[in-house]
Amino acid sequence: MFRLIKLLFWIAVICGIGLVGYALFFELPAPTTEVTLPVEPNLD
Repeated sequence: MFRLIKLLFWIAVICGIGLVGYALFFELPAPTTEVTLPVEPNLD
């Protein structure tokens, strides 16, 4: 049982290092969900 937990721990560590390396070395596109529209004043 302890061997399995140890194996899962090292797999998680290696995957975490891989994700951090991927985020650092590959530039991800910026999210473009926010749309900026000009604000028109309401002069009623």
